[in-house]
Amino acid sequence: MKRWRLAGWVGARSAGLALALSVAAGFGAGVREIAAQGYASHGYWRLALLALRGATQTGLAVGFLFACLVFIAASATAAIIKRRGAGWAAAVSVAPVASAVVLILRAGLISRFPTLFPAAYASAPGIAPDTVFWVFLPPLVYHILLAAPGGHWADIALIAGLVVCASMIIGVLVGLVLRRVYPDAVDAKSRRIFAWFAPPLVALGVAALLLGTPATAARDRTHPDVILISIDTVRADALGCYGAAPSPSPTLDGFARHADRYVRAYAPSSWTIPSHAGLLTGLSNHRHGAQTMDTRLPDSLFTLSERMAEAGYDTGAFVNSFMLSPRYGFGQGFGEYVMDPDSPGERVVDQALTWLKPRGRRPVFLFVHLFDPHWPYGPADAALPGGAAKDFHEFAAAVLNADENVRRVWVARYREAVRHADHAVGRLFAALQASGRWNDAWVIVVSDHGEEWWDHGFLGHAVTLFDEVLHVPLLLKRPGQTAARAIDRPVSLLDVPATLVEELQLPGARDLDGRDLLRADAEPRSLFASSAIWGEPRFALIRGCGKGITSYHWRFGRFHGERPDSYYDLCADPAEAHNGAEVESGLTLLSQLWMQTGAMRPRGGVAASTPSPLVRERLRDLGYLQ
Repeated sequence: MKRWRLAGWVGARSAGLALALSVAAGFGAGVREIAAQGYASHGYWRLALLALRGATQTGLAVGFLFACLVFIAASATAAIIKRRGAGWAAAVSVAPVASAVVLILRAGLISRFPTLFPAAYASAPGIAPDTVFWVFLPPLVYHILLAAPGGHWADIALIAGLVVCASMIIGVLVGLVLRRVYPDAVDAKSRRIFAWFAPPLVALGVAALLLGTPATAARDRTHPDVILISIDTVRADALGCYGAAPSPSPTLDGFARHADRYVRAYAPSSWTIPSHAGLLTGLSNHRHGAQTMDTRLPDSLFTLSERMAEAGYDTGAFVNSFMLSPRYGFGQGFGEYVMDPDSPGERVVDQALTWLKPRGRRPVFLFVHLFDPHWPYGPADAALPGGAAKDFHEFAAAVLNADENVRRVWVARYREAVRHADHAVGRLFAALQASGRWNDAWVIVVSDHGEEWWDHGFLGHAVTLFDEVLHVPLLLKRPGQTAARAIDRPVSLLDVPATLVEELQLPGARDLDGRDLLRADAEPRSLFASSAIWGEPRFALIRGCGKGITSYHWRFGRFHGERPDSYYDLCADPAEAHNGAEVESGLTLLSQLWMQTGAMRPRGGVAASTPSPLVRERLRDLGYLQ
């Protein structure tokens, strides 16, 4: 019995100290983050407290796992060798050994990631392995441990068993060595460490948790709820309220009858990361910098969610796309950020409603992202051409030259995926109405980009900047609004955060690239869009009815091509079928666009193509070229 009492005492003390040290380390990380972000210097005390709470809670979570390892190693070693000092030594040895093992595994996984996870890597070729590791692995681990543990119980049990055995072996070996070298000194040192450091460290951790729970504002006219819903890959004409017939979107069609519908809304890019970066910051692509799969939102940016949190809102985000991983910086300012990759939209809505229910009278900023309309457009169907594809490149190869019957089937699958997302949104709307939050809330529905269905000879998105991938739905309901409005002027997704910052008087600088959607432009406005993956950077400018696109070469897996300078009159030619780059209006707009491309190039990206000879001559006439 004495052996087991000794093992329990040493294990519990060691685990307690490990937990206290981890919480204290988290607290210190929070203090460093506050200093790095400048929250204190700008007076953002609420954000400082939220950062402190988040970092401390992370330290608590890591500390719990670390404490389990330390307890196993320390108690097992003390029981086997029957000496306190051996137990303390085993506990101390766990940290560096565990860190070394993690670093070795990380290096091995990074170097072999394309081989171990070929399907994941193939969906994003050319990305640095380190980026792919950090983007794909966390969702994979989450899916195994939480989303589908039943199918992986054997793997989980094996990993847990290996951890326990490794901890015991490490502890015993280190304990045996130290018993021979320092038979008595370890006991005295350990007692002094606990006597002097354990109580203040525990007190520090408790204080950090208490400090990290700031009070919130009360929901009222100055702090209305804000519900921002982003549905991935929905081109504007895919919704009934934008002309689709038959309509796959009864919920959003009904919503549009009591909201502002922006007829000509444009995304700042043709793919997910830069578009959402603009939606959540109000900054153009070249300013926020998140333009490739290897870049992320800088921590120094003051995002919409951080503004909301500083204003006293409870902030929560619920997404099911790996591209919105916190690794890309999208978690900034959110008190709760749940990423459940590849789960259906209804599950995402359920998670959001679970978070929303206990909020009571506290105002919320709720961001929901639904990935359903993105490829593969619902459950796989191996019998359909392209249905068994492992990635989009294989899908495009199988379907790009398919006949009309196959094309109709795939477009129908896409529309059905839009219908599923619309149904999930309907459940969210119904819950908001039942809870009494609906009438006084801002409710905004957008898409980050559209989808090409052979409109200009290709499939998908991210490659071109035609309207099928840039023209997106934007529906906005203001508090108390019941009458619908159709606003027919070019607007951008960047205008969403700009509108909320102005209308709700959110804290922070007003140096955004978007404009308040509720205020008409006094003069013609220019909208810019860009894409910096799958080849050379390409840029588009929309002003009134005119649209210019710079020339570029592109490569998408096994596909490649090039586009010349292009100009379209969107009012007379909405399908962008006739290139008017050589007419006077086209030359003028393209010259203005090329003059802006230097500022819009991605940081560290390759240079864009050169202008056409006619545009170069116009730039030379204007004095911009020699």
